[in-house]
Amino acid sequence: MWGSPRERSSGGSGRVKRAVWPRRMPARVALVRCFNIWQERVERFDERQGRLAAMAQEIGQLSSRIEGLRAENLHLSQEGEALLLERDQLRSTLTRIGELIQRASEATTRARGRGDGSRGWAVTPESAPGCVG
Repeated sequence: MWGSPRERSSGGSGRVKRAVWPRRMPARVALVRCFNIWQERVERFDERQGRLAAMAQEIGQLSSRIEGLRAENLHLSQEGEALLLERDQLRSTLTRIGELIQRASEATTRARGRGDGSRGWAVTPESAPGCVG
């Protein structure tokens, strides 16, 4: 419709063509069309600006949520470490209980072999080191 001032240069002269007003279109009609185009662009700009503001708000909300999730993740990882420590302590305790049962069983077997009539369940500090009684 209208030529842009930066459209093709004429020939090889390097000159820029000037915008050409359409000869058949009255100036008033051209101005109305120009105004309508400008108005549409302003409306699109306003719409995009509104969408951009909504996106900025959503980004802020997501950032807050991410910070909350990071804090929760840190808490859960600390809780997980505490559970692993507790698990290791329980395993150690169960291992110790197993050792004591094994010693008690061996003491029972030895007592029966002696024939002294004892049941073999008497645990002395010598037979169960580490136990405080």
